[in-house]
Amino acid sequence: MTSYQDDTDLESLKRSFILGLSDRILSIEEMLLNLEKSDSKEFIRESIRSLMLEVHSLKGSSSALHIHPIAVICHNLEDLLVPISNSPELSSPQKISLLFSVVDLITQYSDEYLSSQMPPNPQKYNKLVENLVEVETMQKNNNKLITEID
Repeated sequence: MTSYQDDTDLESLKRSFILGLSDRILSIEEMLLNLEKSDSKEFIRESIRSLMLEVHSLKGSSSALHIHPIAVICHNLEDLLVPISNSPELSSPQKISLLFSVVDLITQYSDEYLSSQMPPNPQKYNKLVENLVEVETMQKNNNKLITEID
Protein backbone atom coordinates (compact mmCIF):
# COMPACT_ATOMS: atom_id res chain seq x y z
CA MET A 1 0.00 0.00 0.00
CA THR A 2 1.33 3.41 -0.91
CA SER A 3 1.35 6.30 1.47
CA TYR A 4 0.05 9.79 0.87
CA GLN A 5 3.63 11.01 0.48
CA ASP A 6 4.33 8.36 -2.17
CA ASP A 7 1.22 9.46 -4.09
CA THR A 8 2.26 13.10 -3.80
CA ASP A 9 5.78 12.26 -5.01
CA LEU A 10 4.39 10.29 -7.95
CA GLU A 11 2.08 13.18 -8.90
CA SER A 12 5.04 15.55 -8.69
CA LEU A 13 7.09 13.26 -10.97
CA LYS A 14 4.18 12.98 -13.41
CA ARG A 15 3.79 16.74 -13.55
CA SER A 16 7.53 17.22 -14.17
CA PHE A 17 7.43 14.58 -16.90
CA ILE A 18 4.42 16.22 -18.56
CA LEU A 19 6.09 19.65 -18.37
CA GLY A 20 9.12 18.22 -20.19
CA LEU A 21 7.06 16.58 -22.92
CA SER A 22 6.99 19.63 -25.16
CA ASP A 23 10.70 19.28 -25.96
CA ARG A 24 10.33 15.59 -26.73
CA ILE A 25 7.27 16.23 -28.88
CA LEU A 26 9.12 18.96 -30.79
CA SER A 27 11.92 16.48 -31.43
CA ILE A 28 9.47 13.87 -32.75
CA GLU A 29 7.72 16.45 -34.93
CA GLU A 30 11.05 17.61 -36.32
CA MET A 31 11.92 14.03 -37.22
CA LEU A 32 8.53 13.65 -38.93
CA LEU A 33 9.07 16.87 -40.90
CA ASN A 34 12.47 15.61 -42.08
CA LEU A 35 10.91 12.28 -42.99
CA GLU A 36 8.22 14.04 -44.97
CA LYS A 37 10.81 15.95 -47.03
CA SER A 38 12.94 12.97 -48.02
CA ASP A 39 12.75 10.52 -50.91
CA SER A 40 15.85 8.57 -49.90
CA LYS A 41 14.96 5.09 -48.64
CA GLU A 42 18.07 5.00 -46.46
CA PHE A 43 17.28 8.38 -44.91
CA ILE A 44 13.69 7.27 -44.29
CA ARG A 45 14.94 4.04 -42.67
CA GLU A 46 17.33 5.94 -40.38
CA SER A 47 14.69 8.54 -39.52
CA ILE A 48 12.19 5.83 -38.64
CA ARG A 49 14.78 4.11 -36.42
CA SER A 50 15.40 7.38 -34.57
CA LEU A 51 11.67 8.02 -34.28
CA MET A 52 11.04 4.52 -32.98
CA LEU A 53 13.76 4.91 -30.34
CA GLU A 54 12.33 8.22 -29.15
CA VAL A 55 8.75 6.94 -29.14
CA HIS A 56 9.78 3.73 -27.35
CA SER A 57 11.65 5.74 -24.72
CA LEU A 58 8.64 7.99 -24.23
CA LYS A 59 6.40 4.93 -23.92
CA GLY A 60 8.67 3.41 -21.28
CA SER A 61 8.93 6.60 -19.26
CA SER A 62 5.18 7.20 -19.31
CA SER A 63 4.50 3.57 -18.36
CA ALA A 64 6.91 3.77 -15.44
CA LEU A 65 5.05 6.84 -14.17
CA HIS A 66 1.63 5.21 -14.74
CA ILE A 67 0.66 7.72 -17.42
CA HIS A 68 -1.01 5.00 -19.45
CA PRO A 69 -2.76 7.13 -22.10
CA ILE A 70 0.60 8.42 -23.33
CA ALA A 71 2.01 4.89 -23.25
CA VAL A 72 -0.95 3.66 -25.34
CA ILE A 73 -0.55 6.52 -27.81
CA CYS A 74 3.17 5.73 -28.13
CA HIS A 75 2.44 2.03 -28.57
CA ASN A 76 0.13 2.88 -31.45
CA LEU A 77 2.77 5.18 -32.92
CA GLU A 78 5.23 2.29 -32.82
CA ASP A 79 2.70 0.07 -34.58
CA LEU A 80 2.32 2.68 -37.32
CA LEU A 81 6.09 3.12 -37.70
CA VAL A 82 7.01 -0.59 -37.98
CA PRO A 83 5.65 -1.13 -41.52
CA ILE A 84 7.51 1.99 -42.74
CA SER A 85 10.73 0.80 -41.10
CA ASN A 86 10.41 -2.50 -42.98
CA SER A 87 9.34 -0.88 -46.27
CA PRO A 88 10.32 2.79 -46.59
CA GLU A 89 8.21 3.08 -49.74
CA LEU A 90 5.16 2.94 -47.45
CA SER A 91 6.05 6.41 -46.24
CA SER A 92 3.47 8.72 -47.77
CA PRO A 93 2.06 12.17 -47.05
CA GLN A 94 -1.09 10.50 -45.69
CA LYS A 95 0.90 8.26 -43.36
CA ILE A 96 3.02 11.18 -42.13
CA SER A 97 -0.15 13.19 -41.55
CA LEU A 98 -1.56 10.32 -39.50
CA LEU A 99 1.64 10.18 -37.44
CA PHE A 100 1.40 13.92 -36.76
CA SER A 101 -2.23 13.46 -35.68
CA VAL A 102 -1.26 10.74 -33.23
CA VAL A 103 1.59 12.87 -31.84
CA ASP A 104 -0.91 15.73 -31.45
CA LEU A 105 -2.86 13.50 -29.05
CA ILE A 106 0.15 13.50 -26.71
CA THR A 107 0.11 17.29 -26.76
CA GLN A 108 -3.64 17.36 -26.13
CA TYR A 109 -3.27 14.97 -23.22
CA SER A 110 -0.43 16.94 -21.65
CA ASP A 111 -2.29 20.25 -22.07
CA GLU A 112 -5.40 18.77 -20.48
CA TYR A 113 -3.35 17.21 -17.68
CA LEU A 114 -1.66 20.50 -16.83
CA SER A 115 -4.83 22.59 -17.00
CA SER A 116 -7.08 20.44 -14.82
CA GLN A 117 -7.20 19.24 -11.25
CA MET A 118 -8.04 15.69 -12.33
CA PRO A 119 -6.03 13.52 -14.71
CA PRO A 120 -7.64 13.33 -18.16
CA ASN A 121 -9.91 10.41 -18.94
CA PRO A 122 -7.66 7.67 -20.38
CA GLN A 123 -10.54 6.05 -22.29
CA LYS A 124 -11.03 9.29 -24.22
CA TYR A 125 -7.47 9.12 -25.55
CA ASN A 126 -7.63 5.38 -26.21
CA LYS A 127 -10.76 5.98 -28.30
CA LEU A 128 -9.17 8.90 -30.19
CA VAL A 129 -6.18 6.73 -31.13
CA GLU A 130 -8.47 3.87 -32.18
CA ASN A 131 -10.45 6.27 -34.37
CA LEU A 132 -7.32 7.60 -36.08
CA VAL A 133 -6.00 4.10 -36.73
CA GLU A 134 -9.42 2.99 -37.98
CA VAL A 135 -9.58 5.88 -40.44
CA GLU A 136 -6.10 4.99 -41.70
CA THR A 137 -7.15 1.34 -42.16
CA MET A 138 -10.27 2.39 -44.05
CA GLN A 139 -8.22 4.64 -46.34
CA LYS A 140 -5.79 1.81 -46.98
CA ASN A 141 -8.65 -0.56 -47.85
CA ASN A 142 -10.22 2.04 -50.16
CA ASN A 143 -6.89 2.49 -51.95
CA LYS A 144 -6.63 -1.29 -52.41
CA LEU A 145 -10.12 -1.41 -53.93
CA ILE A 146 -9.33 1.44 -56.29
CA THR A 147 -6.12 -0.29 -57.36
CA GLU A 148 -7.93 -3.60 -57.91
CA ILE A 149 -10.61 -1.89 -60.00
CA ASP A 150 -8.02 -0.21 -62.21
